Amino acid sequence: MGESPELFFTNCYNMRSALVHGESDERPSPSDVDIRAASLEIMIGDLLSVPLLGIQQGRDLGASPP
Repeated sequence: MGESPELFFTNCYNMRSALVHGESDERPSPSDVDIRAASLEIMIGDLLSVPLLGIQQGRDLGASPP
């Protein structure tokens, strides 16, 4: 999505807040939610896989495992 991990997560949280607390005109579209949710699922899967793959801290998650 062209965002740093920190910005991506912040934008996901802001979207969540808009869904839960926002007025109907402030809520994101279902397609925007679907796209961000799918990307978030991949990000969290990558984070949870790090210990299982034996990737050392600071290594690029897109790189091949050792």
